[in-house]
Amino acid sequence: MTAPLPVDMQVTPEGAAAWGLPLQAAGCSECDRVYLVPATRLGIRCPACSGASLAPRPARLPAEPPELLVPFHQQAAALGTALDEWARRIWLRPKELAGAVLQGRLVPGYVPMWLVDADAAGSWQAQVGYHYDVASANEHYQNGQWVTQHVIETRTRWEPRAGQVRRAYHNVAVPALEDHARLTAQVGEWALDTARPYTAQTLAEAVVRMPSLEPGAAWPFARSRLDQRVAADCQSAAGGQHIEQAQLAIEYRQLHWTQLLLPLYSTAYQDDDGQWIPVVINGQTGRISGVRRASQKAGWQWTGAIAAVAMVLLVVAAALAVAGALFPPLVGIGGALLILILLIGLIAPIPALWAWQHNRRGAA
Repeated sequence: MTAPLPVDMQVTPEGAAAWGLPLQAAGCSECDRVYLVPATRLGIRCPACSGASLAPRPARLPAEPPELLVPFHQQAAALGTALDEWARRIWLRPKELAGAVLQGRLVPGYVPMWLVDADAAGSWQAQVGYHYDVASANEHYQNGQWVTQHVIETRTRWEPRAGQVRRAYHNVAVPALEDHARLTAQVGEWALDTARPYTAQTLAEAVVRMPSLEPGAAWPFARSRLDQRVAADCQSAAGGQHIEQAQLAIEYRQLHWTQLLLPLYSTAYQDDDGQWIPVVINGQTGRISGVRRASQKAGWQWTGAIAAVAMVLLVVAAALAVAGALFPPLVGIGGALLILILLIGLIAPIPALWAWQHNRRGAA
């Protein structure tokens, strides 16, 4: 196995510019993530965890600017309606869980992937599958006579194949973040084939997250993706429709690592306890992800209001019971009212219990 060539990394001193742009390294003291931010973004809450504000710090960064980026397809000004609809899907939400609040705190940003170039050289052997058609006939009895139905069935013939590989591969995308899989599970994938060359002006107001997987740690992902590309090319060269049991003896040389940036909006809101809850939006598809907490305070307010209605009705029922001594029909009305009070009393705890249960299970 070929070891990955090191990326030219540099330690950027606190407050120093990076990539020849007015960007400087800043980090979160809560989750330890590192970003490149313009001066106007220093002090914002961490886009990933919202646990602390971004503060200047020295950081180890790729010396070379990104090669490609996927552009934003969703404009911040157009996300208010989608955020409002997303927030309204939960009952008894905190005041800050509202589209206008979330939109007002939107921060455009980018998250990285590694792009790997490599020259592959070596040998391979595998079982390659080839499709072929087999004609057969089925007979069945229908409407008083035998009917023959001709069927064409596609089958696969497996044959051993072997050969040599000598090919260059470019821009094989692999994760640059330890939490890349979790992030894509939240907001979905990006269409990497829409990437275009990086330009400095695209980062003017954006917050750029730095890789948390250096090439040494990302190399197993890169090796796996490269092996998949090689196997697919071997299948194509053999003219088959399938490939199995591929055994590759490949060396990857002349490795070159650059970055691909993916668009991601971040925002946040505070729950009843003042805790900041992060929300992220795929800047290409507009998919929103975040925990939607219920307002325990609003739950108790609803429970208290329902209980107050029950108390008022109880006073009315008691008055009817007293008046029933003079006008007996009122006793029946009071009895019916007591049944209604009982039902309201059973309903009263539901809002408070629902909010508690929703937050306890961490529903999104």
